[in-house]
Parts: sequence; C-alpha cells; structure tokens
Amino acid sequence: MVWEDDFPEVDNGPTETVWVTKQGARIAVEDMGDSHIVNTIRYLRRNCEALRLGKVLQLSAYIKNAPDGAADAASSVVDWIADAGDEDFLLAVIPTYRALLHQARLRHLMEER
Repeated sequence: MVWEDDFPEVDNGPTETVWVTKQGARIAVEDMGDSHIVNTIRYLRRNCEALRLGKVLQLSAYIKNAPDGAADAASSVVDWIADAGDEDFLLAVIPTYRALLHQARLRHLMEER
C-alpha cells in the first residue's frame, strides 16, 4: 500500500490547518491576520462555482479511464457535487475551510451564515 507520506513533494496544497497563498506560501490558519481570513473565506464563497466545476472536470476525466466500480463511485460524487449547497461543498472539498470558519468565529470577524 502506498501512503501519502511516501510522496510528500506531490501534495503542496492546503491541509486542514494550513492555507497555501496564491504565491505558494504556506501559513497556519491561526497565524493568518483577520483580514486575510475574511478575504480567504469570501474568495472561496465567491469562487465556489468555479471550484465545483473544476472538481467535476477532474472527476469526469478520471471516470473515462476508471474501472466500472470506481467510475460508478466517482459518478456518485459528481452527482453529490451538483446537488450540494455551497457551504457543504466547501466543507467537503476545501480542507482548510472549516479552520478558516472556526478562526473567523473565534475572532468575531463575520456574521454566521
């Protein structure tokens, strides 16, 4: 079995507690400034449909070459993506989103949705 730790250089994206800026800098959510947290949450919400489309396209490409069972499972995920609300989608697909919301609540930066 292959573990993610076997290929650490492959995943340079965000984690549950680390955001990656557009310049590629990695920053812990708890170390982000207030305006950075608010702007990141707004960015994700504003671009939710583009993120959703990107995920659908990624899965669609996978489905073309996947074995039947895997293709069926990926197809179910595509259906879920199409039907999910924006917040549910972001919580499920963007690993850092939950930590961003948590910090925003702790710091009283945004109104609840």
